[in-house]
Order: sequence, then C-alpha cells, then structure tokens
Amino acid sequence: MRGLPEPQGIFWEGWSEYPDMKALLDTGLRPGEFFEFVTSTYVAAHLPYLKPVRVVLLERYRDNPNAHRPDEITRPITDAEIEQVLAQPHTNLGKFEDDVVFVGETDLCWWVLHLDCDVSDCCIGRTLKKEVTREQLMALLDWYTDTKDGSWKPRFEIPVNRLRGWLSF
Repeated sequence: MRGLPEPQGIFWEGWSEYPDMKALLDTGLRPGEFFEFVTSTYVAAHLPYLKPVRVVLLERYRDNPNAHRPDEITRPITDAEIEQVLAQPHTNLGKFEDDVVFVGETDLCWWVLHLDCDVSDCCIGRTLKKEVTREQLMALLDWYTDTKDGSWKPRFEIPVNRLRGWLSF
C-alpha cells in the first residue's frame, strides 16, 4: 500500500493494516495511531468535523497508464472541472474522481486522511499537536505526495479557503 512507512515511528506509534471492528468502532482512532486499508466511508465521516489545513489532489487513476481500474478515466482533470467542484455550495472531494490527501486539525490533534477513489484502501492518521509541529506535518505531506514510486503525482493543491459547506468524499 501507499502508507507512510518511513515516518511510522515518528508520527504514528500505533499502525494497523485492515483494523478490526473493535479498533474502528469501540476504541476509534486514538492520537498516535494510523489506520491503513479502511473504507472511504469511515475516513470521509471525519471530514465535516476537521478544520482543513492542506488538501492535495493526486493523479493516481486519471491520466495514468499504470492504473488498473476498468472505469479508468484516461485524461487528466481539467481546470474547468476543478472549478466546477469548488463552486458547489458543499464541496464533495469525491467529484475529482481521484485520490485526495487531506490534512485537518482539531484543537488538540492533526489528522491526515488519504481518500482513495476506489474506496476500499483509504488511510487515516491522528497525532497530537504537542508532539508534532505543523512544519513536520507539512514536510511529511510533501514527502508523501512527491516521492512515491510513480503510481501518482500531485496534481493540484486545493486552496482551503475554497472549500465550502459540509465536506464529503
């Protein structure tokens, strides 16, 4: 998967691939934990409650000859399509039809969400602000979106002031 193996011990003390029902529902995502291979429904449920800090649209499926989706959209998203999504009264990040990395915050925590448009292998991480600085978190996001194995590339950083209403995916 695409998780964040290098900084695992720095940002995430607890790491769960395919977390079980107890982790997802009974205890939830605790500070210092990272869940990998969870549904987009679980991850997206957090979106409306987080203050957006940084949002990056990735081209993983669109315009990617290595993508293995039968319904693959074979052209890159256009600026007009981006504007159409951002003009809606409630921003649905799923309308970009590709992956989105979302960094959000609450009073005490940073949250990192990777929303994957094939909906079954999303990621979500949570860490305390007192343990990780904003600069460290932004460096992690830069590494995450820029240094992968070529299976995606950052397409567009979505200005957080353009996100409107209830966020969804």
